[in-house]
Amino acid sequence: ADQAHDLKLSTELCQSYLSSFPVVFVDTSGRCNLTGRVSRAAFLEVLYEARLSLALLESASLSHGLSSSISASGAKPAGAPEEEFVAVPPLLNRGSVHDDAFAALFLTSHSPLLKYDAIVNIDYNTKLHTAAEVMALLARGLGKRVNLLRELSTSSPNWKLGESPPHGNTQLSVGLLLHPVFYKTLVDKGPPSNNVEQVRVFSELWGSEKVTVRRFKDGRIISCVVWDAPLNSGEVVGGMEGRHHIVMDIVGHLLRLHFPGSKSSWAMTQLEGDILHDVDQYVTTYHNAMTKSLVSPCGLINEHWSALSKLLLSLGENIPLAIKSIDNLSSIFSFTHPSPPVPHQLLGISNGKPSGRYPLHVDPIPLMIQLYPSSAWPMDLEAMANVKTAFYLAISKAMRLLHNVVSHATPDCLDIYFRGYVFRCHLYIPREVFLITQPNIDEDTLLELETNMSPQPTSDGQNLADAPFRNQETRAPLLNHPVYVKLVMKNRLVALVRALHLRAPAFGPTVRLARLWVDGQMLSSYISEEAVSLLVAAVFVNPTVTSYVYPTHHLSAFFRFLNLVANFDWSLGPLVVDFNGSFLPSHFSLIRTKFDQATKKSVPSGCYIAYEDDPFHSIWTKNIHPVAFQRMVLLARTALGVAEKYYGQLLSPPVGVNAQSVPTPSAWNFAPIFIPSSKPFNSLINLKPVVALRLTHPRPLSESNALLKNQRSLFERKRAKSASLIQFKNHDAGNPIANTLLVDFHPVRDFVSMLQTRFGHIALFFYNEQLHNSKKCFIGVLCAPSTFAPQSKFNLRSALHLKPGDSNFVRSRDGMIAEIQ
Repeated sequence: ADQAHDLKLSTELCQSYLSSFPVVFVDTSGRCNLTGRVSRAAFLEVLYEARLSLALLESASLSHGLSSSISASGAKPAGAPEEEFVAVPPLLNRGSVHDDAFAALFLTSHSPLLKYDAIVNIDYNTKLHTAAEVMALLARGLGKRVNLLRELSTSSPNWKLGESPPHGNTQLSVGLLLHPVFYKTLVDKGPPSNNVEQVRVFSELWGSEKVTVRRFKDGRIISCVVWDAPLNSGEVVGGMEGRHHIVMDIVGHLLRLHFPGSKSSWAMTQLEGDILHDVDQYVTTYHNAMTKSLVSPCGLINEHWSALSKLLLSLGENIPLAIKSIDNLSSIFSFTHPSPPVPHQLLGISNGKPSGRYPLHVDPIPLMIQLYPSSAWPMDLEAMANVKTAFYLAISKAMRLLHNVVSHATPDCLDIYFRGYVFRCHLYIPREVFLITQPNIDEDTLLELETNMSPQPTSDGQNLADAPFRNQETRAPLLNHPVYVKLVMKNRLVALVRALHLRAPAFGPTVRLARLWVDGQMLSSYISEEAVSLLVAAVFVNPTVTSYVYPTHHLSAFFRFLNLVANFDWSLGPLVVDFNGSFLPSHFSLIRTKFDQATKKSVPSGCYIAYEDDPFHSIWTKNIHPVAFQRMVLLARTALGVAEKYYGQLLSPPVGVNAQSVPTPSAWNFAPIFIPSSKPFNSLINLKPVVALRLTHPRPLSESNALLKNQRSLFERKRAKSASLIQFKNHDAGNPIANTLLVDFHPVRDFVSMLQTRFGHIALFFYNEQLHNSKKCFIGVLCAPSTFAPQSKFNLRSALHLKPGDSNFVRSRDGMIAEIQ
């Protein structure tokens, strides 16, 4: 680069510079290379960071995509030399509500734990090889699979002054930023098979035994290297979640071939193994593979749902009104459920009698059924409820007669036992919701609302994201109705989350790990699974909030999730999750105005999240207790600190005379990150494991009788009090399943709900149903500071368990304990 226009370098001098230095930046004299000590890797990293910073600035200021010089797909800009281009990963988000790119670029620390998708520790012999040779080999072999390859640290041994320097292996830590598309490709293509010289060079790199010749669809016959990638059973994403091992295999193969005796270990893999090993000692899950891997078996349930949907849609004229659609409501369908149920032996998957060991509890999988519109629905709510019950009975009868599928109908839902699972179907009737939210509505207006509340793209190309902004007056009452939120809003969120997972395969495992952390810290009673999904989605679609492009590894994304929860300023503004990059600058301004109005009217919950379908109401987080959310923020900071210390130990292991004084990474215990401590609580409600476990573990039938009897009594009491569990006469004749298994039975969850209803104004209750260690089965109680403080005045609203003292009133601890018992 010439700084003076009148400076002309001769061709010979240019060639001399380029042959001597990897990067050349000449001063005005033409005699001094200002970048003489800058390596090519360092220059490429600066180039990468500069382009990423420019993209973040333009995304925040314009709220409209990337500049023309950096394409959204990471392709080479027009005119840029191939050897100087560094592909920038696509930013899934096209804008951010904070517009705080300056803070993201200059005020945010970038630790290796958060920045890199993978970190490999390489032990190589310093007598035979250098770190530069190792880095050059990795850069050549990984190629376009990585956007950035960075040497993080080299562990040099220590020795005393009177001794000779030791010789042997040295550990080199290398950080990798993977390309979101190319890192998971199965084939590395080489030169044409008829080019002998290029084939020889290609074979020297990969080894003649690894190189094969293949013919591709376009007719080319080329040399290539093929990597194995066993598909995950039932995953519709083609096993993309587990393809990080391809990069690991490439690094291991190159080191074995070119640097014999060297070894490689992956920090992410070691960290994941340690986490799952420690958590497995305390946490129980339905799926055994979850204790060994974070790959989800949700794909199999998706296939069964598709088969059941075809059966329901085929009922046609056998029911009074044909079914229009069957929509999914469970996070299983978006691949974000941490512990999906396994097929049960009593639900039609085994031939003959059960083997003698099976769980006694089954969790249902919720579905939403929509019928074709009809004006014959009654205008009376009680009559409509009876008609819905009749529909459940009609569908149950038709499924039994036509397809031999057993089901159980109740006034609120229809449980269908299909291929080992229980699918719980809910009928959604728009008229019912409108009649509840607007009791005085007339029939003509009702028909118009039923037609207009299905948002469609407008003719001028506006996105679906504009629909919530256009229909706010109509949608506002609906968003306060639990049926509309539980069915319609939940279904739309599941669709958005599923689409994001299919675009970014690391999203699903990240949500599962984040939900495992939320459940482990006993926050699930206040932090819903929808809120967790939105928080993780912000990591993938909000570049100016997280200061990074979206990750390709679930552990890297999980730590960014913790960083977002711990460091985002929740009191100053909302968190906008723009899934499709369709929000305009006017949308962000309007969301900010609504946020300011909401915080002035009431006490904020501590977490305000807006997205396409809910830009103004934050329905999934508005009921979060501020104390519970603040506890989540503090726990996230603690967990992030523990992980960073562990990561620093992996990157810089102690070597030499002081090595024995520092604990090794294998000695670290990650259970505190996922397992709560009982110290912060004022009191504990200890639970019997027989109640807390819900009998999810397979047990012999002889051992299960007493346990089933105890839980059956609880279940029967719930059945007697709940109208949704009334059985119809002769409906379950010949079907012993409904009387054998406990469907959707959560005694701890129901007990905590009762406690919150009774004592929610003076205490918070935290629990985790997944804990099976007898010492950890408890409900934590966190009382308000004024709960047991003396009160000078008697207030009927807060008179629960108050008793008169000498000159004031005090709350009776014994009375509260007696009522809880």
